[in-house]
Amino acid sequence: MGLQWQLVAGFLYFEVGFVFLLCTGLISPARWKRIFNSRFVTKLKAVAPTSFYSILVVLVILFADSINKMLKHRSSIAEGKGRTVSGTVGVDHGAQLFLAQRNIYITGFALFLLFVINFLMKLLSEFATAMAREEAALKQATSASTQAEKYLRENETLKREQSQTGGASATSGADLAKLRSQYDDKCKELVSAKASLEAMKSQAESTNREYDRLMKEHAQLQDQTSTGSKKSD
Repeated sequence: MGLQWQLVAGFLYFEVGFVFLLCTGLISPARWKRIFNSRFVTKLKAVAPTSFYSILVVLVILFADSINKMLKHRSSIAEGKGRTVSGTVGVDHGAQLFLAQRNIYITGFALFLLFVINFLMKLLSEFATAMAREEAALKQATSASTQAEKYLRENETLKREQSQTGGASATSGADLAKLRSQYDDKCKELVSAKASLEAMKSQAESTNREYDRLMKEHAQLQDQTSTGSKKSD
């Protein structure tokens, strides 16, 4: 195996391990979010698009070269069947054809996993962002509920004081109106926060469904690739 194919095979093994790590869920989305926001990863994000497209171009070139070699050796074998050739030449073409087919599987699967990893990382980032928004909305809703309860208790206290004194002064009436206005505002904030929380939950569920669908497609394609590899052998 040439150096370039050893590098491609090593990259493929890395991709398989990384996808397995993502599928097992050993690292939570919140932790992935902290990893994405780390200083080291932030520096890598600056060169990530260039690196992605560079690897993509290299893999596409190697994939096309493997197909070209496979067709070339297959044509040589077909031509050799119509005329007498030495056994060594026939075995050599067969071995070269097998290597070309192996390289096609290696580069093809590496290309597929490259797109899978790119898509999974985007899903994880969006899911972690949705979780952060959900936590923020929950805190906002809790704070609004606490403030609303506080103003409600103050309102009830003022009502009891008014009933005990036999009436409210103009100042007390103004304070009560102000408290009622603040209470209404906090109730509106609470309703808005709850609606935002429900939207975040819906977005998180949608992201989870998309993640599960992609994992099923990945498993099906891996089974098909394994079946095709066994047939070529």
